[in-house]
Amino acid sequence: MKVHKLNLEDFEEDLYTLLAIHTGLEEYKLAYNLNRFLNLHLSRSKKDLDLNYLHASFAIYEWKDVKHDRNWTLIANKCLREVPRTVSSGTLLFDENHTETITTYLVPEQKKTNYILKIEGIEEDSVEMKLLRSIQQIPEIQTCYTIETEKLKSIKNLITS
Repeated sequence: MKVHKLNLEDFEEDLYTLLAIHTGLEEYKLAYNLNRFLNLHLSRSKKDLDLNYLHASFAIYEWKDVKHDRNWTLIANKCLREVPRTVSSGTLLFDENHTETITTYLVPEQKKTNYILKIEGIEEDSVEMKLLRSIQQIPEIQTCYTIETEKLKSIKNLITS
């Protein structure tokens, strides 16, 4: 029997950057502005990121930049869903049906973040800094910053493929 030796260096760790984006824009408008200002080609994914255990679905916009060997993924961090709630008036005859809005976060540690931009393939800090400055120049964006992935407990929620 032939023995194969594997080195840990054979398995390259995925290099990716997570950017937190704070904006009041709808997801399609943000994707449009990122495309326009950064010369990207983000488009809506056919499937949302469904987290069944949270009963939540998050919109995804993606682009595979073949020229620079980068994958761009824009993900909404917040999911709003309405659930029925029955309010009793004390008698069985006059129960009122209401709905309650429940907010679920993809990354609960980043509740103030509206969107997360995941970029796979950025290896230089200078490229990341230039990207941050460019995003912050978009008028409708309040702020944008790098998320430290080591501190995230919910990092597995961001695995989209």
